[in-house]
Amino acid sequence: SNIKSVEETANANDDYALPEIKSVNGGRFSARVYASGLSATSSSTGHPSAYLANAPLQNYSTTTGLQQIMTQQQNHYSKEEHHQPITTGVMVRYNLSQRFAVETGLNYSYLSSDISEGSDAYNTQRHQHLHYLGLPVNGVVTVWENRRFQVYGTAGAMIQKCVSGNADVEYVVNGKVQSKEREDVDVKNIQASLNAAIGAQVKLGHKVGIYVEPGIGYYFDDNTNVRTIYKEHPVTFNLNVGLRLNFE
Repeated sequence: SNIKSVEETANANDDYALPEIKSVNGGRFSARVYASGLSATSSSTGHPSAYLANAPLQNYSTTTGLQQIMTQQQNHYSKEEHHQPITTGVMVRYNLSQRFAVETGLNYSYLSSDISEGSDAYNTQRHQHLHYLGLPVNGVVTVWENRRFQVYGTAGAMIQKCVSGNADVEYVVNGKVQSKEREDVDVKNIQASLNAAIGAQVKLGHKVGIYVEPGIGYYFDDNTNVRTIYKEHPVTFNLNVGLRLNFE
């Protein structure tokens, strides 16, 4: 009959239809929030002549007399300690297929450093605080997954801009703080980096999962005189921990 013929034709067409692109663990879109920190602090000690050439002493002293005393001192030293950056952000992922996806978002990073410069008798203690906003773009490949777990890899790039920075500076003479001041730190250039990570997700419900992403990053020189952990250790290891929401 005509009805049977139509049904057979529809079934035949279904045999050749493309499968719906849909991940086991959710729909085409997912969003995640995360926090991370680098794995170690950094410190270095050495002669500060290169630093003093890039940053004149008058920027770090409040009185002409103290400038002259520090300039005349011998046995100068420089010591840096860069603390773990604190990063938090939001990412949105679009699944191109069951294996491939792209993601982008916005993150915030806080960088702090303690920098000592001078001699045992006369020195400056500089406590630096920098605030960055970043725009990451990643490609994602699913390595393996089932209804409860997912293992994937990511690789991509990020640009960051320092939106605010300052330094609390103390001038110390014979172990006593003589004066204090706060300086603005202006980082004009963009900070670029590359990154890669391996992630593992555990599904808690139909649309919610938690994940961890150990990864590695490389930070390019931003060609400024501001000293940060990105300059001291351009190759960094990090661990992202977060919550992912899947949408149909």
